[in-house]
Amino acid sequence: MTVFGDVDPSVQDDSRWVVAGEAPGSSAGRSRTMRATWSLADQGLSSLSNFGVSLVAARELPGSGFGSYVLAFYAYTLCLGVAYAVGSEPYQVRFSHTPFSADLRRARGQLLGTTLAVALMGTILLLAVAAVSGSLRAPFVVAGLALPGLLLQDVTRQLYFADGRPWWATLSDGLWVAVSAGAIAVLWVSGGMHSSYLLLAAWACGAWVGAAFGLLHLGVVPRLNGIGAWLRENSSMAVSFTADFVSMAVAGQLVIYLLPLIVSLSAVGSMQGAALLYGPLAVVMTGSRAFGVPEGVRIRHGGPMALRRFEGGYGAGLFAIAAVYFAAVLLLPATWGRFILGASWAGSSPLLLWVGLSMLGTALAVAPAQGLRILAAGRRILLARAVDAPITIALSITGAFLGGVSGAAMGLGAAKLLAAGIWWLQFLRACRDDRKGCSPHPAGPETAVVPSNLRSIG
Repeated sequence: MTVFGDVDPSVQDDSRWVVAGEAPGSSAGRSRTMRATWSLADQGLSSLSNFGVSLVAARELPGSGFGSYVLAFYAYTLCLGVAYAVGSEPYQVRFSHTPFSADLRRARGQLLGTTLAVALMGTILLLAVAAVSGSLRAPFVVAGLALPGLLLQDVTRQLYFADGRPWWATLSDGLWVAVSAGAIAVLWVSGGMHSSYLLLAAWACGAWVGAAFGLLHLGVVPRLNGIGAWLRENSSMAVSFTADFVSMAVAGQLVIYLLPLIVSLSAVGSMQGAALLYGPLAVVMTGSRAFGVPEGVRIRHGGPMALRRFEGGYGAGLFAIAAVYFAAVLLLPATWGRFILGASWAGSSPLLLWVGLSMLGTALAVAPAQGLRILAAGRRILLARAVDAPITIALSITGAFLGGVSGAAMGLGAAKLLAAGIWWLQFLRACRDDRKGCSPHPAGPETAVVPSNLRSIG
């Protein structure tokens, strides 16, 4: 019996590789440019959706309401990160270079089923928290009920990116933004803007519309009976990608929860306010992998040097975007800052430089971290994160002890700039291993690159 990812060793001719919708030669570059343009448009819509609703919540909700909104939204991002690490990223690494087939359709169903299972487990946990918490009950119930739609909308987006059709992902996100904006407008007119759970519901209803569009357009349904097969075939990538995400999330949250003990509770608000101004940039950097991973998989068959050149250019472009955004935030007039952040501006404005430096460091690390995923170099991913997370915690907390909230922000900026070098070192070493013919990751069917003559399961 053969499995996904089995490669006929007799296939050595690169001319037999096919990328759907992309002709060889110069047309490949034009196709890539078009995909990049649509991907940028999609990330703009995604940023508008997430940042826009958070900004509305910060301005319209009372303190306790905004706090419950933040917790519910953070629970969603955690579930999304796990679903992405277990499902969407392994799919992109394995199948972004694969023409459509019955086997690919089966893999899509397994991916959707796995994502839905993560969503349902998240729903159960959120409803359990709601049952024992009075103040969080309503927003967590709404978030729990919305979670399947939110995650299914995202996974259909990732399928479009893996197919090299980001314009359909842009349409899906456009539907989300349009429906959510309409629902929020209704809340505004009806006077319901001061309710965290109604605002969450208005934002999430657009995701359900986007999910329905994606599922109907792709013509694939979640296969819950395929979850076991998906996890077995993608175990090494799923474990390393999930461990990396969880380590990153824990490090960031540990700093946030320790700050009040070292400085004050207001320090957390100041840090979060500064981070909010960089929110759109953070969304673009996080979401850029939706384009970068499938594109890198398509390029990788040209050899490790081709992937190195791609990630070098990709990283330079992303850093340039981050640098321009960084400069724009530093030059933001105080009147605009007070309009955006309200009372939080006074405490957040002195931190913008240091939080911005942490964003520049993060931008530098995106390309090598992405390259390690393309190479399925799970061990090197975990090695890099094993340095990144402790540095982030140690320098941020040390800075807080020495210089208060400004010292914490300074330490965070220094940590992210140092960590970027670690990620590049591990990526270059993984490329060296790949060039020598050594696998930088454990061997297994889930890590093989799949040619156009993919054999079927049977």
